[in-house]
Amino acid sequence: MVFNSAAVVAVADVSTETWQLMWRIPSSQRINTRQLVDMAVCYPMYQLSLLLPPRVTTSTAALHQVATTTTSTTVA
Repeated sequence: MVFNSAAVVAVADVSTETWQLMWRIPSSQRINTRQLVDMAVCYPMYQLSLLLPPRVTTSTAALHQVATTTTSTTVA
């Protein structure tokens, strides 16, 4: 499903403002939509990514193969 980014941002802005008004957060302590997205989405995703094993890239795999080949030839 494709979303119109302008509409998504508008809904997020209204939602953030409404949520903070409902909880009676003083205007001096309110956060903007970007800060809310960082707290609610980006930070938890970052924390979850720390639990995943590191990705092996082509260059890392090639370096590992070179190191393994060098080790096996020097041992023999």
